[in-house]
Amino acid sequence: MTDDDAHPVKVYKVEVLIIDHDGLGPEGIKHALEHTRYPNRCISPDVKSFEEREVRWNDDHPLNQGATSEATYEELFGGKITNRERWLVRELHRNSYELAEPEIDEIIEDALQDVDVDAMHEQRLDEDEERAKTRDW
Repeated sequence: MTDDDAHPVKVYKVEVLIIDHDGLGPEGIKHALEHTRYPNRCISPDVKSFEEREVRWNDDHPLNQGATSEATYEELFGGKITNRERWLVRELHRNSYELAEPEIDEIIEDALQDVDVDAMHEQRLDEDEERAKTRDW
């Protein structure tokens, strides 16, 4: 393929709430989204990650009501945080720090002020790359 064959295409990151009535689970949902035959291959989804919560469901559930669905979503999933904040929380958990829920926001705020998160991320990528070179595939 040459540059002459290339054309501009938009790439989107989409956050979607899925209510799993049939109990497909993460792998089943991933498979359904990625393997649905969209007309003319108009979209090509690639599921990157999951967060799961369990609720007791009925038709009156607040997620099923327009007036309360957004607030309930925020309550269940902790609001919107940046990718940098997500990465930092993963790093804290990866390094076995024990965190209580109320402490997370305070730790993130303090850490983002005092730490060069981008440099830490680059270092982590470098470490992973080095480990991958020595891995026996």
